[in-house]
Amino acid sequence: MATWMKQAGWICILLLISLGAQAQREGDDDEKREERIERLKRVYITEKLDLTVAEAEKFWPIFNEYSKKRKDVRRKIRLAHQSTESSGMTEKAMRDLNAQITTFRHEEVDLDSAFMLDVLQVLGPEKAARLVKLEQEFRRELMERMQERRDDRRSDGPPRR
Repeated sequence: MATWMKQAGWICILLLISLGAQAQREGDDDEKREERIERLKRVYITEKLDLTVAEAEKFWPIFNEYSKKRKDVRRKIRLAHQSTESSGMTEKAMRDLNAQITTFRHEEVDLDSAFMLDVLQVLGPEKAARLVKLEQEFRRELMERMQERRDDRRSDGPPRR
């Protein structure tokens, strides 16, 4: 039964990737792409951690809330960094901006810490520790696939629209 579920998981991943490739060619927007990536990440983590139904029901709401908050903090940091690009900033303005960025980074660290403590209670120490590594692996694999797709497009001639 577990082998069948793993095979079904991989089939879902391949299906989502192929759908994503097709939608990309049709000029899909960033929001839909992000949703597809999140679905792929969900399948990847669920399978690799071998989450039970009970664990998944508790874990995913925690993960989703954490992801939403972290994305918001990262956006704030990015916007603050972008404001440093304007010329003519005074020393005081730069110090204030630096303090603001530092505050956002502390907020991000606090979010990471709270998330890990929550996940530890739901998944236990072994799966919680593997989660961090799995997220890194997922990002790496995603980037590799995206690079492969870019390389394939370049070798096929002009981009298709």
